[in-house]
Parts: sequence; structure tokens; C-alpha cells
Amino acid sequence: MLRCLLLGLLAAAVCFPAALEEALRDPFTSPEFVHRRLMRGEWTSAGGILSVTQDDALYKKYKNHGPIVFYDLPLGDSKISFEVKLADAKRFVFTLNGAKGHVFRLLQQADGGVALAFADVDGKHVSKRMDESVPAVVNGEWVRYQIENRGEQVSIHVGDAFRKTVRDASYGKEKTNLSLSFHFGTMQVRNLSVEP
Repeated sequence: MLRCLLLGLLAAAVCFPAALEEALRDPFTSPEFVHRRLMRGEWTSAGGILSVTQDDALYKKYKNHGPIVFYDLPLGDSKISFEVKLADAKRFVFTLNGAKGHVFRLLQQADGGVALAFADVDGKHVSKRMDESVPAVVNGEWVRYQIENRGEQVSIHVGDAFRKTVRDASYGKEKTNLSLSFHFGTMQVRNLSVEP
């Protein structure tokens, strides 16, 4: 009986990872950092800044997806803060992912932006537009972001002016990672932190 109980607890720990218990701050002083996973580009990390320029051959190879940085860590309720500076980018994307796909996404393009939720409908993972007043992508200057997920709501801060809270039952799902990506040009990231 005790053996079954211990196996059950172990299985639960594997299937449902514990939420982040202490703050994580990436100093961007070296190429390697715990929980950070860099893909689809030649990234550099030095002097407090993570940076990459899109490689068009890799963009085509990965079916029109640009460079992306993941932070693989369990995220329950959390506050994510970072600054991004883009150059010649057409799109910036911040995503919270769960074990079975996207949970929340902030998408900014030249013609505006949108906050998305995701749901499983008839066996398909589909997006729902939650707010279409998100500002357009900004190139050439540092922009501060803060994304705070508490239960079924996500509060979004972009720059000094944009503040919005969106609500959806799907936002309460466990998150397994977060990611930042972009299409075309160059992206720099600094001052990234994740707090419980």
C-alpha cells in the first residue's frame, strides 16, 4: 500500500511539476544559463544582453518561424518582466506554453497586436482573440514588458502606456515554459526575470 502511494506521488510530481518557488533572473553574461533554451539562430549573450539576427535560410527551414528563446520551468501564477529592442522586425511574439500547447500569446505586428487564449475544440488546439488593442511592434528602442498570470487572468503591460487585463479559463492551466520570438531583423533582450 505504501509503495502504491509513493508511486502515485512520484507520478503526480512528474505529470504536474511544482510551480516556480523563487525568482529567476537571467543576467545574460554567458551563452549558457539554467532553464534557457536558444533555437533557430546564432545567439550571443554578453554584457547583460541576449541578441540574435534572423538567418533567412533557418527561417525557411523552420517553416517561416524566426529565432526563439525558451525558458523551460514550471510556471503557476507568475510575473514575467523583460525588455526587448527590435530592429527591422515585422513581428514579436511572447508565449506561455503548457504541456499540450499554447496557453497565452501576445502577438505584435506592424499593423497592430492581439492577446490570445487557446482552447481544445473538437480535438484541435485553436486560438481565441481576447484583445485586439495591443500596440503594434516597435523597432529601434527598448520596450519594457510585464506579463502577470494569476489564475484565469493575465495582466499585460507594454511600454509606459498600454495596460490591459484579459480573462479566460484556459489561463489557469499549468505552464511548462515561456518563449520570446520574432520574425525578420534582430532582437535584443535584457533584464528578464520571472517571479512567483
